[in-house]
Amino acid sequence: MSVLRNKAAIRWDFDEAFELSGLASPFPRGISFADVDSETEIHGRFLDIEGKRDGETLSAGQRYTMDAKVRDGRTCVVVRGIPPHDIHSIQIWPGPVWSANLSDFHRLVAKWAQWADQQSQPAAKEDPFVTLLFTRSHPVS
Repeated sequence: MSVLRNKAAIRWDFDEAFELSGLASPFPRGISFADVDSETEIHGRFLDIEGKRDGETLSAGQRYTMDAKVRDGRTCVVVRGIPPHDIHSIQIWPGPVWSANLSDFHRLVAKWAQWADQQSQPAAKEDPFVTLLFTRSHPVS
């Protein structure tokens, strides 16, 4: 993750943008846009990290999303502690939680990065939605 260039920058909030514009959510069942804490790709392998403060739990939507990412072959990690760098525990989703610190987290990420860097690119997957869109005259028609 690169350093935020403009620390005073306003973050994108698509849920709020639609609401303020009088547009209904484009998603069913109250689903909202996700806030991804960290996503890193090396050779087509993904490491997704969700940071939580001590005592915070993943929302039902976050748990569902993490489960789906794991089924898709991604490595998902939940880090808990006091932001920005006081780590108290780590969980490789959906496994057990163990006590950890920043150095432990660094070693875990370095181990994942070394593994991912030694992998070959996985076969490309076709996105059926994109295929459907481009059989039409305009993608958002």
